[in-house]
Amino acid sequence: SVQGMGQAMTQRWVFDPKWGVPFANRLYTARPPGILDVPLDMKVDAVGIADPQTPVGAKGIGEPPVGAGGAALTSAVADAMGGICLCRTPLTPDIILMELEGLKQPFTLEQHIGYGEREMAIIRDMIPAFELFQPTTVEDALALMAEHGEAGWVLAGGLDSYDWFKDRIKRPEAVIDLGGIDELNGISDGQDGLEIGAMTTLTEIVRHERVRSEYMLLADAAEHVATPQIRNQGTLGGNISQDTRCWYYRSGWACYRAGGNTCYAAAPQAMNREHAITGTSRCVAVNPSDTAPALVALDAKMTVRGRRSSNVYDAEDFFIGPATDITRMTVLEPGDLLTQIDIPGEWANAHFYYEKVRDRGSWDFQLVSVAAAFKTSGNTIEDARIAVNGIAPFPVRLDAVERLVIGAAVDEALAIEAGEISIDGSRPLKHNEYKQPMTSNLVRRAVRSVA
Repeated sequence: SVQGMGQAMTQRWVFDPKWGVPFANRLYTARPPGILDVPLDMKVDAVGIADPQTPVGAKGIGEPPVGAGGAALTSAVADAMGGICLCRTPLTPDIILMELEGLKQPFTLEQHIGYGEREMAIIRDMIPAFELFQPTTVEDALALMAEHGEAGWVLAGGLDSYDWFKDRIKRPEAVIDLGGIDELNGISDGQDGLEIGAMTTLTEIVRHERVRSEYMLLADAAEHVATPQIRNQGTLGGNISQDTRCWYYRSGWACYRAGGNTCYAAAPQAMNREHAITGTSRCVAVNPSDTAPALVALDAKMTVRGRRSSNVYDAEDFFIGPATDITRMTVLEPGDLLTQIDIPGEWANAHFYYEKVRDRGSWDFQLVSVAAAFKTSGNTIEDARIAVNGIAPFPVRLDAVERLVIGAAVDEALAIEAGEISIDGSRPLKHNEYKQPMTSNLVRRAVRSVA
């Protein structure tokens, strides 16, 4: 509830129209209320329901109470204003003052001058109406995608999609829900390895016996995605197909990726702490997927179906950079559907290493992550595949590092050299230079793990 009240009072983004720099502080510099802000005499009711499926053996309440805090604060503000209910958050001083002064509320989605002559980029609002389709076969889904074209939207777990919808940046007329297509779900034994349907949940991947015993790299990466609740809903296909989380782009600014003619994150005064240090071409956004580098390291194969063709891509080639197409992060074009991910048996039971660095211990996207698969004989590396994510618009396969370590006996000198090579050619922005030593250290740890 305390978190909900903090959310209700958090300022919406206010931007400098020239540079795209926020006037309002970000949450990691303007701390929202936390447990230490809870009154000591607050009554807490604990619900003791055992749940052996969770790490702590008990059910977690999760996020629902957050909404109650915001509703309570909204009601309190309405009472203080003599019954005037704004019925929306955030309850910022400018909005409350405008209401009391009888001014029109700026709730349109277009850029506008708000209270105090400040330009706003986007207002969060309710999801716009759309027509929902729930096909039961891939063929029906592809037909619907062809019928609705650019007005259609493909929905997997919905975790990326609903963010777009709620912010009203994306306003599809038709949403095609893949949840009812059985052939896109589940994990099965293939002729050589595993076949994973694109709609298989991350939780199922984490818990699958063969994935854990032979391909722990993928299970480890999937288990690092967000929270248990999100992994229950999120799918493997959705996780690797999600759009970038660059907050200029996600806030509706007309950047290159959105069809505009600039990159706000690369501007001299931009907030670019989370952005790319390599692989850029006008756009400096990074790939947000936790499972993507693991799939590259495992040499996974992606099956993409269209109405008239079916193609299989190496995971390394499935992800693309802005130099190829600045509006996309994968090879998926309008009308294409990712249906299956195959994990070849070649890398089963290899020596794996996965590590993800993020601001918080859960929920967050990576700042940098590494996924590595090694074939070893003693402490000698006979073959290797190493990928890093969070430093480029696509997961980066470290070919030069692989060439260095293959055939070599692992010692500290080799690990240090591998780390140094991993950042060759990188060019940090103003606020993300820390990603260079972070990447180097993660790669060093991955190589050192073989010893």
